[in-house]
Amino acid sequence: MIRILNFTSEDSINLERELSQTSLKDICEIKIIELDEINDNNEWDDVLIVPHDGFASTFTKDTCAILSQYQNENEGRNMILPISYDKDSRVPPIPLSDIKSILHTEIDALVKRIQALIGFRLQKGDRRLFISYRASDGADIALQIDEFLKAQGYNTWRDEAKDKYDEQPFLQVGMVVQEEIETSINKAKMILLLDTPDAVSSYWIKEEVRIAIAEMIPILPVCFKINNNRKKGCSFSSVGATKRFFDIRFHRGITLLSAEQLNEILLEIEDYLSKIFVSKQKIPHKARLCFKNEGYDWNTKNQKLQIYDSKKSTGRINTRVLSHCSFYDEVYIPSINTFIDFYKVNRMYSQHKLFIYDGDLLLDQDIEKIVSHDLAFDDVTIIHHSELSRFINSNFMSI
Repeated sequence: MIRILNFTSEDSINLERELSQTSLKDICEIKIIELDEINDNNEWDDVLIVPHDGFASTFTKDTCAILSQYQNENEGRNMILPISYDKDSRVPPIPLSDIKSILHTEIDALVKRIQALIGFRLQKGDRRLFISYRASDGADIALQIDEFLKAQGYNTWRDEAKDKYDEQPFLQVGMVVQEEIETSINKAKMILLLDTPDAVSSYWIKEEVRIAIAEMIPILPVCFKINNNRKKGCSFSSVGATKRFFDIRFHRGITLLSAEQLNEILLEIEDYLSKIFVSKQKIPHKARLCFKNEGYDWNTKNQKLQIYDSKKSTGRINTRVLSHCSFYDEVYIPSINTFIDFYKVNRMYSQHKLFIYDGDLLLDQDIEKIVSHDLAFDDVTIIHHSELSRFINSNFMSI
C-alpha cells in the first residue's frame, strides 16, 4: 500500500489523484492517512510518503516521535519517501534528513522510486548469477547465456577454471578451484543450473548444488532433454523438489539457443528473483508482527538464512522460539535440513522451532508426509504464516 501522510488536505488529495492515474494503481492501494495512523497495521510492502516544505516547523514533536518509531519498527528498511513542496529544499527535516526528497511535481521519478522501493523492479544487487554447467556438453550454451545476461545488466560468474579438472576432482589444485567456487556461490542471488545430459554425473556441479542448498541460495534449472525423453524437471532430485525449472527440448545434439529461448530464460529468472524478493520481505515481516503482538521480541540470528530468535518472559517462565522464514513457494525439505543443522551446530536452545512457509496452505496429511522423511523433523513445527498468530496465542498448542 502507498500511504500519504496528510500534509494539507488539498495537496494530499491532489497527490493521491495524480498517483492514481499512473501504473501504481494496478499494483497497490493508494491512501491518505493521518499522523496517528502511521503505525497501524503496517504491511511489509507499505511505502509511506511524507510531504514537507523543508522547514523544521513542518514536523511537530509528536510527528518526529512517530516517524522515528516507524523507522525503528521497520528495522531500518527505507520505505519512507519524503516529498518536497519547496523546489529549493530537497532535504527533509529531522528525523528524515538522511533521505533525499523528490519534488511533488516530479511524478514520473516518484513512480519509479516507489516501484523500486516495493521491489517490482530488480535492483543491481539482486542481479548476481552463478552459471553452473558441465563443460563436456554445456560450455557453448553457458558462454551464450553468460554473454546474453551480461548484456541485460546481470553480473554473472561462469566457472571456466573448473573445466580442466572436471574429470579429476581430487587434484590438489582443484582445492583452490573449490574455494573460488564457494566464494562465488555465496555472493550469488541465484544459481542458474544448466542441466544438460552430462551434468548429473559431474562432481563439481553436485558440489555447487550442495553448497547452494546449504546456503539457501535458490537454484533455477534450465533442463535440456532429448525429444523422446518424457521426463520433466531437473535431474538433481534435491533441486527438483522446488518444482521450478525451464525445459528446453532438442532433437540430437544441443545447439545454441534462439533469441526467443534466451528471452524466455530471462523472464523466468526475473520472475523467480522477484518472487523471492517479495517472500524474503513479506514472511519475516508478518512473523515479526505476530510475535510482537503476543509480547515476544524478534531478533535476527542469521539474515541470509532468514533465521530469527524470539523470547518472552512471564514471571519465572521464559519461552524461546527459533524460526526460519522460508522464501520458497512450497515446503522445501533441504531448507528444513539447513535450519536443523544451523541450530544444532550453534547449540541454540529453544522450546519451539518453527519452519514458516509461504504459498498454498498444506493439509495435515501433507505435513505428516513431509515430517516422515526424517526423525529430526519431529523437532520442527511446519506452519503457514497465516496460522502463526493463532498458534502463538494458543501457547504453541493448537494450529
